Amino acid sequence: MSGKFEGLNVLVVEDSLFLAELIGKNLQSLGCEVIGPAPGVDEAMALLEAGDTDGALLDINLGRGNTSFPVAEELLKKKIPFGFLTGYDDPSIIPPEYRAIPVLLKPFDIDQLALFILDLMASAVSKDKS
Repeated sequence: MSGKFEGLNVLVVEDSLFLAELIGKNLQSLGCEVIGPAPGVDEAMALLEAGDTDGALLDINLGRGNTSFPVAEELLKKKIPFGFLTGYDDPSIIPPEYRAIPVLLKPFDIDQLALFILDLMASAVSKDKS
C-alpha cells in the first residue's frame, strides 16, 4: 500500500504519544504526510490554520475533560474528511451532529487502522478529483 496516497496531508489529533507515533508511521507507510500530531484542541486548530490539510484522525477524549469536537466542527466547515478514534463503545458520547462521522474503536490493530485511513483518504482523493 506504500505510496497509495502520496502527498495527502493528514492531521493527527491524539493525546497519547505512543498512539500518535503508531498512527503517524502507518500514515507514512501509505504515502501520507503527517501534520502534527497535536495533543490538544489549541495545537490542532493552529495546525489547521497553518497548513494544507486533506484529512484528519481525531481522538475524541483529549484528557482533562477536553474533546476534539471543536476540531471536528472546524473540519466540517472546511469540508475536510476525518474520522474519530475512541476507546468508548458508547455512541452517546458523540453529539448528534457528528454521529455520521466514521469511528474506529480502540484498541485497534495496524490492519484496522490502515483500512480506516484508506476509506477516509479515498474519500479525500475522490472529492479532490471531482
